[in-house]
Amino acid sequence: MRSLHLISIFIFYPIAFVSAQEIEYTFNASQNENEVYLNWVIAQGSSCDGTDIERAFETSQFEKIGSISGICGSADFSQNFSFTDIRPIPNSINYYRLVFGGRQYSSLASVYFVAYNNFGYSVNNAAENTTIYFLTNTFQKLRFILADMNGRILSEVDEIMDGKVQIDNNGLHHGFYVFMITDARGYKLQRGKIFID
Repeated sequence: MRSLHLISIFIFYPIAFVSAQEIEYTFNASQNENEVYLNWVIAQGSSCDGTDIERAFETSQFEKIGSISGICGSADFSQNFSFTDIRPIPNSINYYRLVFGGRQYSSLASVYFVAYNNFGYSVNNAAENTTIYFLTNTFQKLRFILADMNGRILSEVDEIMDGKVQIDNNGLHHGFYVFMITDARGYKLQRGKIFID
């Protein structure tokens, strides 16, 4: 009588353990009117499965404000992405970061989001200085004048080009001050009041 022998054959396939790929990218944030526009480019050859967008008022307290699902990046070309934060934190530094594939955090991108008041300016008070942001629709150089409440001129800054001016708080007493922004001919473009702590 013949005996039947069963032979088991085990075939082993090598398993490739792939470490998490480091994503190469550039990342920027900028204010666009009442929103913050984020854009990033993932370099050719880098990819991930989905991207989360996070924002923080302080760099340790991030919250998710959006996500882009699907594969990000391409083996064949660099790929552009963008996201618009429609509710940035007003008159504060907004910090942003990306989370690629739920694993890799991007570097931080930050922007001071200026929320202009009804008079077209915003004030950021700090211990040593005060920055005044103002709306402007001219490309000419402007002039800034700071005065006390009695009209005495305390400071003047010429050739302002970027819609903001910074004044040194040293030597200024606690209280209200007025400012005026004029064009080169002395025509008043903006006037406002600030409080120095």
